[in-house]
This record gives sequence, structure tokens and C-alpha cells, in this order.
Amino acid sequence: MLAPAAGREGVADFVFETLKNAGGKGCPPYFVGVGVGGTFDSVATLAKKALLEQVCEDKELLEMINEKIKDLGFGVLGFPGICPVKAVYVKKAPTHIAMIPAAVALNCHSFRTGKIEL
Repeated sequence: MLAPAAGREGVADFVFETLKNAGGKGCPPYFVGVGVGGTFDSVATLAKKALLEQVCEDKELLEMINEKIKDLGFGVLGFPGICPVKAVYVKKAPTHIAMIPAAVALNCHSFRTGKIEL
């Protein structure tokens, strides 16, 4: 839960710190889902939906996150490198003005989706 004054910059910092703390533990390069808004109990679901639907509902926040992840200092499988994140997806929901719920869902490099059309 972030303070309203944190704004997009606060959310981008939160995502950066989450990725930094995860390091190579989850088999990077990561696919990152970011949920912003809603309530405390729904924001994690929002982050997971961002991953599964592969949507970006806030281009400005996405650009801020992409700028920050360049400074992570690790790459594939946590070894030194430059590519710790494959893609970032952002999904938003309306929320109360007194809070900014935020959640980050990480999936490893083997995250795959498919589509079948009949």
C-alpha cells in the first residue's frame, strides 16, 4: 500500500525494489505484471490479470519502470548482464483517493501463452 503522494514514481520504485530483491531467484528474464488500484485484496489478482491478458493500461508508468530496470545489474538466470526483464504489463483499477494499492506478479522466462482458434 503506497501513499497517494507517491504517484507513478512510487509505483515504479516499488516495482524496481521487488525485482531487485527477487534477483536471480525466479529464473530471469522475468515477465512482470503490475496491478495498481482497486483494494488490498484485489490488487494481486489485477497484477496476475495484467500478465495473462498482456495489457498495458498506463504507458507513462511503463516507461518509468523500463527506465529503472536498466539499473538492476543482473541478467539471465541472475548472472551479470543487461536483460533481467522480458516484458512488463500494467493493469489499473479505480481506487480510493487515500491509498494506492500496488502489486507485482513475476513469472519466469518459461512463461508462455497460446491461442487456439476454431
